[in-house]
Amino acid sequence: MSFFNMTLIDISKPAGGNMEFLIIVILLVLIVVVLTVIDSKTSYDEASYDVYMEGSSGVICVFKYYLWQFKKKEYLRKIFNQGDVIDVNDFKYQITHGGATYKSSTNVFFEREIRFFASPLTNQSIINNNNVIIYQYGNGLISVDFSTDVIKNEIIEIENYLSGENVLNSDDKLKLELFISKIKNNQTISKEELNTIYQIFLRYEPLASFSLSLFGAIQSIV
Repeated sequence: MSFFNMTLIDISKPAGGNMEFLIIVILLVLIVVVLTVIDSKTSYDEASYDVYMEGSSGVICVFKYYLWQFKKKEYLRKIFNQGDVIDVNDFKYQITHGGATYKSSTNVFFEREIRFFASPLTNQSIINNNNVIIYQYGNGLISVDFSTDVIKNEIIEIENYLSGENVLNSDDKLKLELFISKIKNNQTISKEELNTIYQIFLRYEPLASFSLSLFGAIQSIV
């Protein structure tokens, strides 16, 4: 009888330890599942980032996310495109490459970083045509300031025209939508693109009539 009792005590100890370990694992899994669900329902449209100087010639934009934030990771990887223009301390920089994942610079084991690298843009000139401000850069690119009420109102008019039942070539419509997207997202536009948009404006009289300021600014460049 004593041998039987001693055997029960010996085998029950590891079983209890295994049960505690299993409970901890289950709790951790549940926590990660909950955090992942929260991530899937969260909007990251206003994702913030840190900017670090890269020597004297460029900057690095660093976005942070946690390992369970799969949605945020995918969003951040596409937040900038090559050629996008960003403002840092009133200076403009152009994204050259990025979107790769790096380990946390703060050594937090469950944190990761997505980095984008940007080089300074040389501003050749600024054109102000009826409160439509266009920046010209030394590499042949331009950007349109989307902060003025004039350009915002005219972009709305163009969008309304594109969403209506108008006789508009599908290819022209796509080019206009891309053009508007670049203006609204402060992306650079090539002279070739601008000339294409100018020709589209000429083909569809209503476009030029309700976006006179933007049309005039484009005309002054092409």
